[in-house]
Amino acid sequence: MLIYLLFVFIFSYVGLPAEFAMGRRAHTGTLGAYEGAWATRGKAAGKVGGILGWLRLAGSLCIAIGYAVIVTYILKALIDSLVGTLMTADAAAWFGEFSSSAFSVVPYHVIVVAGTLLTLYLGAHSIEKTNKVMMPLFFLRRYRVTEV
Repeated sequence: MLIYLLFVFIFSYVGLPAEFAMGRRAHTGTLGAYEGAWATRGKAAGKVGGILGWLRLAGSLCIAIGYAVIVTYILKALIDSLVGTLMTADAAAWFGEFSSSAFSVVPYHVIVVAGTLLTLYLGAHSIEKTNKVMMPLFFLRRYRVTEV
């Protein structure tokens, strides 16, 4: 755990601000920022930087896919707890039931992906508005579960 916390600290205070600074200076996204940074070493290096930017983008996409599945399960749990089926069921049996039946979480996943795409389509301001709604809902849901 200490090694994990060390890397979180290093990334938070060194890596993340450096990445923000690169993006602000380049006035572009991931691909353009990496290509521009490496292009200072020559034209061929700029092409290498563009390839590295694609690797970074692909990694972010893979992480986003994983989080979409987790958020889908959380949405399913939220709805089942609001309906009352989760509160009366054994948690392991509940999870085993919907995770073993084919396509049982697809409607929830469609909702998560559609919400994410809508938020991304509307831009950074919609992300802030979405967080202003979702974060209080998270705490309300948490409070309601611990109260019962």
